Amino acid sequence: MQTVSSPSSKAPVLRAARGQHLLPGLPSKLTQLLLLTDLGPGSIAAVECAIDLAGLFSARVALMNGEPLRSGHHPVRDELNPSPDADPARPALLCLMWEVRQRGVEVGLCTDTGHTPEHVWRTAADRQVDLIVLPDALFQPFSASANRAENSIEGAPCPLLIVEDQPNLPLAAGGSNFR
Repeated sequence: MQTVSSPSSKAPVLRAARGQHLLPGLPSKLTQLLLLTDLGPGSIAAVECAIDLAGLFSARVALMNGEPLRSGHHPVRDELNPSPDADPARPALLCLMWEVRQRGVEVGLCTDTGHTPEHVWRTAADRQVDLIVLPDALFQPFSASANRAENSIEGAPCPLLIVEDQPNLPLAAGGSNFR
């Protein structure tokens, strides 16, 4: 079982652009990927990259809602969201999970929501993740613990792959952002 890294440990931060498939610095073996997404158009490149990597390595992907990282808010309790732990993005994540499965990738849904980097680290460690994949738009909360000169981040249990999307790209045909 993989243990949570100590806050003083450093993991590599890797960067990729949309469509980039082979990346220097990737672990030699990937069995589990954690894909953080806010389900917006800026996440398309990260989703595609995770699908490609999972296919290349026959790895499993766990989807995690990263919306709270971007927005800085936690779900609230109300009539439509009775549990403080309920994820309002769950239906969209389930649709994305179905689309990913249609492409031949083993994928599961992480019921936890990424509220803080530490929460993402704990989830990644609990799931024995080899690589965390996220869109550039969700990296801001992590950047405080990142050392840009060394391309590393403190406290992460595994490398992070930040996928940059090109601005002003058209949406996929049929209205789906994730095809």
